[in-house]
Amino acid sequence: MSRVMKKFLGKVLPPFGIMLYIAAVMVGSTMVGGTAAFFGPVVFLVIPLFVYILYESYKDAKREVEWEDRDLLKDIKSNV
Repeated sequence: MSRVMKKFLGKVLPPFGIMLYIAAVMVGSTMVGGTAAFFGPVVFLVIPLFVYILYESYKDAKREVEWEDRDLLKDIKSNV
């Protein structure tokens, strides 16, 4: 498998996994009655998605800082 295909699948498959997880939680919550039908999706959907958003934001911020550092080092080396 080429590196491009690995990168592509790495970006495409997580949303599909999230959609399957959401569908499973929704189906499971319909089988349970009462307050569990409300709190199940909140606990098993909202909290994990919030953590996933924080994780992705951290990765993006880290990548931006690494790019800035790389560009700064490149500028310093070119001026010497």
